[in-house]
Amino acid sequence: MKKILTIFLLLLMVLVFGCNKSEEKKEEKKVELNLVDYYPVLENTQYVYKGEGNEFAEYSSFVDYTLNNRFQVKVDNPGTSLAKVYELEDGVLKEIYSKGEIYYREDYLRNPNLMDNLIENIILQEPLETGNSWTLEDGSKREITGTEVDVKVPYGEFKAIEVTTTISSGITKDYYAKDVGLVQSIFIAGSDEVSSSLDKVVENVPYVSKVNFYYPNLNEDKYYFIVSDVEFNTNDITRKTLETAYKSNYTDGMKDLNIGNVLTQNTKINYLFIDNYQTVHIDLNNAFITEMNAGSYYEIMLLHSIVNTFGSYYNVEKVIPTIDSDNYSSGHIHLQDGEYLKTDFSKAVKLN
Repeated sequence: MKKILTIFLLLLMVLVFGCNKSEEKKEEKKVELNLVDYYPVLENTQYVYKGEGNEFAEYSSFVDYTLNNRFQVKVDNPGTSLAKVYELEDGVLKEIYSKGEIYYREDYLRNPNLMDNLIENIILQEPLETGNSWTLEDGSKREITGTEVDVKVPYGEFKAIEVTTTISSGITKDYYAKDVGLVQSIFIAGSDEVSSSLDKVVENVPYVSKVNFYYPNLNEDKYYFIVSDVEFNTNDITRKTLETAYKSNYTDGMKDLNIGNVLTQNTKINYLFIDNYQTVHIDLNNAFITEMNAGSYYEIMLLHSIVNTFGSYYNVEKVIPTIDSDNYSSGHIHLQDGEYLKTDFSKAVKLN
């Protein structure tokens, strides 16, 4: 009888613990990976990648702007600077716009009309499970080929989601780690391999851009310029940051050298952007005219200081200045609809 009771208890324990383990396995199966965990959008944070196999494989990225379900990233490598716009919606992350040779800040999220040639390049999509695949616009295939792949980069060791993209010339493997994002990209073509590996993540830092600010010297008929490191935080408004820097870079020492101030404290930049025809539009308030206290030639020099400053920032020749959304008009200078001024650095002198 005791033997029968003992056997019964053992069977009962096996059933209980077996059920518990079965329940645990069911619970494990219910755990789903969320896309937002593997592609966090971190403001005021710089990602730095170390490159191997190609001089342009090293790069850094910084989130310039965020708005609702979209965010814009600045990517800098030794060859160029790019602006990329991403959209995250319904478990799908896709790149919807990319433009190269962008050395300035332009908020495409709040000015979507400036985005030409929209794309739909799906970067990652749920479910984050091995075997989930999709086809890109160019016909190439992208597939999740692992969810706990061991990856070692200078920044650390991770269990990562592996995404493999197959194109005619080779394959690319991208690795995404939880709470970090993209930690490594490897392109393989035959025996050749190019990789970009996360080297460091620097938090609470701005994006720093060098800007030339021009100021007139009427006596010498020259334009003196200062090269200034301007700091931009995520979602900073470019025109406001540049306006503040333009004013703060003018010093009493420059005044003693007969170098004139361009923007008075009451002068404001109402809007600033570059259009699809590579022309910069800068709209100032009326204080620029009423407070300049200048003759005709000096007014021309003040205007050309602005043109040189913002033309060089956007790396274009044509700049259209306006006043409170109307054509520029003062006692000396009147511009017609769409009339622009061109940059001219022939009389420019760097001020140390």
